[in-house]
Amino acid sequence: MEKLLTVVVPSYNVEKYLEETLESFVIPEIMDDLEVLIVNDGSKDRTPEIGAAYEKRYPQTFRLISKENGGHGSTINRGIEEAKGTYFKVVDGDDWVDRGGFTELLHRLKTSGADYVVTDYYKVNDGTKEKKLETFPYLKAHPKCRFEVVVGNTDILMHALVIRTAILKENGIRLDEHCFYVDNEYITFPVPFVETVEYYEIPVYMYRLAQATQSVSMQGFQKHLPDHVKVTMRLVQFAAKYSEMSEENKETSPAQKKRRNISTIERL
Repeated sequence: MEKLLTVVVPSYNVEKYLEETLESFVIPEIMDDLEVLIVNDGSKDRTPEIGAAYEKRYPQTFRLISKENGGHGSTINRGIEEAKGTYFKVVDGDDWVDRGGFTELLHRLKTSGADYVVTDYYKVNDGTKEKKLETFPYLKAHPKCRFEVVVGNTDILMHALVIRTAILKENGIRLDEHCFYVDNEYITFPVPFVETVEYYEIPVYMYRLAQATQSVSMQGFQKHLPDHVKVTMRLVQFAAKYSEMSEENKETSPAQKKRRNISTIERL
């Protein structure tokens, strides 16, 4: 059965949070349009058991995929391969979605057609439960626009992003595996194929902060510095190639442009 939205839930040793994550998707009015892929990345705790329970309870919506540990990028790569939804979103196994905002997102996606869909999100302190709403003022003034209008005017994070699945599948988008900080690759690598952006001023993603194990913490950053350097260098290479592609594509047909862009992505 085709779905409107595939949500990939990268899950590694998240038994403490996963039930809250998955329960946030249990919204009867939208579940027929929703596919949730719980990608268990070789967890050593009860993560796969929790995922299996939701798959058994809601087989039309949830599916557990267990694999050997390969890092965050590998779970997204597997999700891209398995996705049946028209649109694609990543929600980490220790985060969750606002049920009202998520429901509204599904309703709006039915008539969207955009390549990138951007929504607001909350940062939530895991200790104090304090929430901070993150919005996109520039996009508020340009809620439907060409991608070039956005470039240089706003920063889009993974938590805010929904991508048309065909862009990921048809253009061979793959992230580094066994590596931290691949969020930026996920946002950036589809760029040559993105033409339109749509913004919904609704909070959807609930991004949990202040976990001791989070790679964005200073301690985590120091521990995983080589990964940060690796991803940064790959993005620098991508930027250089993208600049070349942009110049070459000015005088080529759309079909030639697409073939050249795909070839460049595969070489990175």
